[in-house]
Amino acid sequence: MVIPSAGRAERVLADRAIVADAIAVPEGEAAAYRARGYRASIVPHPDSVRGLAAKRNWICDRYGDVFMVDDDVKTFVRLYLPTYLRNYRLTAEEARDAAEATYRTAEELGAYLFGFAFFGDTRLFRPQKPFLLTWCVNCARFGLRS
Repeated sequence: MVIPSAGRAERVLADRAIVADAIAVPEGEAAAYRARGYRASIVPHPDSVRGLAAKRNWICDRYGDVFMVDDDVKTFVRLYLPTYLRNYRLTAEEARDAAEATYRTAEELGAYLFGFAFFGDTRLFRPQKPFLLTWCVNCARFGLRS
């Protein structure tokens, strides 16, 4: 689990949303991120890696199979529960477990790209089609198998 980030040392929300292994940041910003005391380790990449696409490629090259969560993701939710229930939000540990279970499912399906919906509104979820092989994957929270 890796959180790509840059220029947001004081506001990496995803570190609370999921138990991540690393936050990938430019070398020049690594000290500022370390000073914030995030749970995930700070992994610096060369300052020459610019832009989110280049950063994601660097992360894929470094880790191989990886799940990435954008630094501004606040929470993961259970779409099968109504939002008025207090426990519809996943803990950081539950979110990691869900990502790992989805990785294993992707392996079984032979899928190399997988992810979670970007919406938390249960009215938009289609329970009859939890897995789609012909749709897009939101890049705020997704995984890649090498």
